[in-house]
Amino acid sequence: MNGLRKGSKDLIKEINRSIVINLIRKSGRISRSDVSKITKMSLSTITYIVDELMTIDLVREVGVATSTGGRRPVLLEFNADYGYTVGVKIEEKRVIFALTNLNAEILDLVEKKFNRFDNIQDVVSMIADEIKELLQSADKPMKQLLGIGIAASGLINRQEGTIVRSSMLGWENVPLCQLLSEQLNNIPVFIDKNVNAYTMAELWYGEGRELSNFVCISVGAGLGMSLVVDKKIYYGESGGSW
Repeated sequence: MNGLRKGSKDLIKEINRSIVINLIRKSGRISRSDVSKITKMSLSTITYIVDELMTIDLVREVGVATSTGGRRPVLLEFNADYGYTVGVKIEEKRVIFALTNLNAEILDLVEKKFNRFDNIQDVVSMIADEIKELLQSADKPMKQLLGIGIAASGLINRQEGTIVRSSMLGWENVPLCQLLSEQLNNIPVFIDKNVNAYTMAELWYGEGRELSNFVCISVGAGLGMSLVVDKKIYYGESGGSW
């Protein structure tokens, strides 16, 4: 029972930490007291979490807000350059790579031609090499690469990080996330269907920011559709999209 209580306490701590990080990131600049009011966490809890985040430089103090009476509140800001991510889009004849900071601002964008009939391991090695080169060109150390996101066509198993079947690529049961992570010091790698990745971008940064429910349709080499319900992508019973 002690182990279960400890596990639950640690989980709640991680959830609270994640909520605070995302709120500060989305807000731009916000005070501790406003974080407390919005999250409904006590000010002492917020102060403890923020102090931890400031220690690792994920959150910074950036001046004070206008006073409404009394002491002016100190503003917090998310450090978008704490680390970096790479987005990878696998198309029929090319792979597009985007290096971004933690606010999804694109720092560099490159593409690499490839033959979809190449050996899959060779394609994975090419992707890993291009990611390393992208970081090197931008003078960013590998240790600051926090994750990689892949968008690909076909039926995708997000939980297992596998391309179950892609008729465009001619791939079946490819554990792409595992194969790529193994070549990049076990950095976390995530994958989703390309139209879902596009829909997520619209939901967070594009036309979908002010909408709770919408449909996103992609027309290209194939036809894809993704449905957002209550600000969440609807994956359906099988975990895919249309």
